[in-house]
Amino acid sequence: MKKQQSETKRSPIIDIMKCMGMICIVLGHYGFSSINAFVYTFHLPLFFCLSGYLMNTRSDLREFIGKKFRGLIWPYLAACFLIILSAVCLNFIHEIVGSISLQPASFLIKPIIYGAGNAVSVPFEINAIGAIWFLLALFWGSIMFRLLLKMPAFLCFLCILMLTILSIVSYPHIQLPWSVQAAGASLPFMYVGYLYRHKRDELHLTHNTQMGLMVVATGLWFWNIIYFNGFYLVRAYYGNGIMDFLGCFGGILWVYLLSKYIFNKYPKISRFLSYFGRFSVMLLALHLVVDMWILTKPFIDVFNRISELSLFFSCFLFCVMDLFILFGVTYLVSKSKIGCCLFGIKDGI
Repeated sequence: MKKQQSETKRSPIIDIMKCMGMICIVLGHYGFSSINAFVYTFHLPLFFCLSGYLMNTRSDLREFIGKKFRGLIWPYLAACFLIILSAVCLNFIHEIVGSISLQPASFLIKPIIYGAGNAVSVPFEINAIGAIWFLLALFWGSIMFRLLLKMPAFLCFLCILMLTILSIVSYPHIQLPWSVQAAGASLPFMYVGYLYRHKRDELHLTHNTQMGLMVVATGLWFWNIIYFNGFYLVRAYYGNGIMDFLGCFGGILWVYLLSKYIFNKYPKISRFLSYFGRFSVMLLALHLVVDMWILTKPFIDVFNRISELSLFFSCFLFCVMDLFILFGVTYLVSKSKIGCCLFGIKDGI
């Protein structure tokens, strides 16, 4: 009983890692190439690694799928509802004020149903749904991985390798719905996270060996940042091939070390980050909704005027304002029973 309680107890360090990863995801959507070359090298693999690390293999498969549905698909549907509602409201305001232009809500139906993170061209053209594709990919990836774990270890490894290659090779030719190929391309990260949790005690690595691996991982990560060639799990694309896979663990390692340092040295910052890490899925879902309201003509006009004086200050101010509003809205929603019910959240995820 005590063992089960200790295993199910939340880790503040993991929650801090989730929050930091989610901040990186938001920053990666601003379109700044220098920021993207940094965050894209590790931010999504971080979440898939953590999912594999936290994989529950003891529960019944039906119970497992039900929990993942409540934790990922329900927030996806909630986000879609809020996106459509926001589109209706913004278009209504546009009819009255005339200062906000937005595509009609009906334009969003196909992307929501297809659930693609990138615009689809094959077998037919559909626009992207946005950042919440990640929820679908994590849902399908978790189910695939849970099923694969029932196989013998070597066969499991082979199947993960084959599904990853198949996802990467097939994507340019046909884009399947519900971000299935993104899920397939992310399986290796879940596998590494799972292996690390269950096999790390068997490695018996010396301190010098650990430091050596840390240096190598960090060097590979820096190489990926400097020679960034696109690492987009949303379309199962590894621009630097195996280097993207290996290098991302350097970034994940430093997120862990920074999270651990914050937890030990700065309790107030730790509580702030770990709180929002508990609600990381809600944070992601609300990110799209908040940006729909911010990225309207009145706001853009203000930042365009500021950018005439200082482009850097304008970009910095926008990032700070966007994150401040996003965290504020997430906090209010997370404190509301209706909000938590809407996102299928009982005690964070």
